Amino acid sequence: VRLAWATSGGDGTQTIGERVTKVMERAVVPRCSALLAKADPMAAEVDSPYVRAVMRHYHKSLHSIFKAYAAADTRSLEAMSASNSLSLDETIYLFKEGKMLDEKLTTTKLTAIFARVNNLFEEEG
Repeated sequence: VRLAWATSGGDGTQTIGERVTKVMERAVVPRCSALLAKADPMAAEVDSPYVRAVMRHYHKSLHSIFKAYAAADTRSLEAMSASNSLSLDETIYLFKEGKMLDEKLTTTKLTAIFARVNNLFEEEG
């Protein structure tokens, strides 16, 4: 805010909001575009032809596995009807049963990843 006030005064009639907007648009956002584009570091990998081919090849099996774990949470009517997504509990169950948790991928790390993916999904709409 102080930087915006000091550097983008114009003719002195601009408000602080206008000055901050000017600094953001001219200096901050253009220099951060590469960083902002990296919001999902896996996007390029997931969209690669190799990964898409593997996903197509295993689609039936992966879909069956997903459906089974998506139906695992039977604690509420809402959870039971949400067969198109995995809850955190269902995800942890999948990773524990698949023996995918270890000292590198802990339940805490998995929970953080789950939260990040959900946040990215909500931001994208």
